[in-house]
Amino acid sequence: MKTQTLLLSFMLIVQSLQAQEKIERFFDYSWKLCDPSIARYYSVKVKQDSVWHQQDYFIKEKHLQMEGYYTDTTEKIKHGLFMFFHSNGILKSKGRYDHNKKEGLWVGYHDNGMMSDSAVYLDDIIVGDAASWYADGNVQAEEKMDTIGAGTGIYIGYFENEKVSAKGRYSLGMKANGKWNYYRENGQKSADIVFNMDSIVSAKCYNEEGIEQSACDIKSRAPEFPGGIDALHKYIEKNTYWPSQFQFKEDAKAVVVVDFTVDTDGSVKNVSVEQGFHPEFDKIAVIAIKTMPKWKPAMQFNRKVPYSYRQAVFFEQTSE
Repeated sequence: MKTQTLLLSFMLIVQSLQAQEKIERFFDYSWKLCDPSIARYYSVKVKQDSVWHQQDYFIKEKHLQMEGYYTDTTEKIKHGLFMFFHSNGILKSKGRYDHNKKEGLWVGYHDNGMMSDSAVYLDDIIVGDAASWYADGNVQAEEKMDTIGAGTGIYIGYFENEKVSAKGRYSLGMKANGKWNYYRENGQKSADIVFNMDSIVSAKCYNEEGIEQSACDIKSRAPEFPGGIDALHKYIEKNTYWPSQFQFKEDAKAVVVVDFTVDTDGSVKNVSVEQGFHPEFDKIAVIAIKTMPKWKPAMQFNRKVPYSYRQAVFFEQTSE
């Protein structure tokens, strides 16, 4: 399956655009401008009165990745309805901006179609009740905010096992204020943090049994693959290969982008393809990620926490 063929068939989607003032660009898997021959995204924006209507497409999948409106060509000021989509075509999020500030109802969805979040905004501040959910439907967080847009209210977060992960209050502008309590998956408290408008004033930490400890490390740390980032790249290279049924006359490259979660015990779960290349390549990439050794879990407020991770898996066919 040659990239040129994909591009030609894909361009049929947008041939109905009128001959107006427009800007077309191509991007690679990491959203860097690139040559059309290696592009994964196609972007086109058309001037409509005082705004630019922009549509970004997944080239391989031949459907929208994003549709929205900007007041400028540099895409710095969002103004109007925005919709984002997963690579499988399912709506990812939808809502309106008013000069870069969220206004009204915003909703989001996981790639399995389950709702991920719902909130109403006033001048970019959540008002009333808001919530987010895990992909299986369990509640991830609840917020009960004022209705005037002052940004005052209460937050309660949950682990996937439905135990409370954090709770505290927001003051003006949705800034953490006063004492916030943080918990481990086993239900024991991990830390009490006192905030003054998002700034930490003091901290108290507890061990796995919920007993106060003298040392208090509340730093946030991303998960670590055994041996570090270089070891991760070597592992992926060792556990992926170019499928023999796809052989080109010239050297070729491919990339599959995979999303997954590093759980609190370091295991990998919720593996999904964010940007596919071909089902055979996608399958090899998913297996390589699923069979990873355990990571060192992410840390936040003196406890292990789940962490969403995105990894590009590269394939290369080279001449023997």
